[in-house]
Amino acid sequence: MRKLFDTPIKITNRLGELMTSREQLLEVAEAMALARAECTDNDPFGSRGWRGYQMGSRRLRETHVGVKVTVGEWVKDDQDQVPSILNKKAGARIVVCNTDAGTALKDKQPQNNSKKGSANERAIEANQFSFMEELDKSVTPIRAAEKNPSIVTYYLCCFANGEEFRAELSCPVSYENGFFGDFVERIFLTGGDTGTFEPTKRPKPDEDNDGTDYQIPVTRKK
Repeated sequence: MRKLFDTPIKITNRLGELMTSREQLLEVAEAMALARAECTDNDPFGSRGWRGYQMGSRRLRETHVGVKVTVGEWVKDDQDQVPSILNKKAGARIVVCNTDAGTALKDKQPQNNSKKGSANERAIEANQFSFMEELDKSVTPIRAAEKNPSIVTYYLCCFANGEEFRAELSCPVSYENGFFGDFVERIFLTGGDTGTFEPTKRPKPDEDNDGTDYQIPVTRKK
């Protein structure tokens, strides 16, 4: 891992460069945690992961697409059939991901809960090419000539287990057997080692709310 943003000022400034904010991304991470918490032992195997991914992808788009920013704008993107948002001015794509207890901890790193497929592998290969000058020889770009170095794919990693809730926005640059390897950049959002931010407990679902009735303060483009 090369760059770590773990204090309020560093986090705020870096997210501003990426044309997003901690508040927007936490809306998404909380939606993921709530969606996972709705599931019970009677749901089919894998429901928690899929439900978190579904609601996180929806909330990611609701908090960013159509929201006015100083330069550029976020749009829905489904490249390789992976739901995401894309901002060409920021040079960034964001995908949500359910991750493990390594999320937002300095001495560990997030690991995706379920094995990712070839589409995510291609996105991470493109990240390798984008950061070639910053990577050491242990990370070798794959088929770099085919990649577009102008767009970097970030993963909004969310860990929710019991009362624990941690999130970070990070950029992986290697992939090992369907799981994240090394990261070139990690931006902590909440929980764990996030500087002076207060620890955040996992949101709990309201009995009368299925996790879809959020009220999000956003400014729409006119």
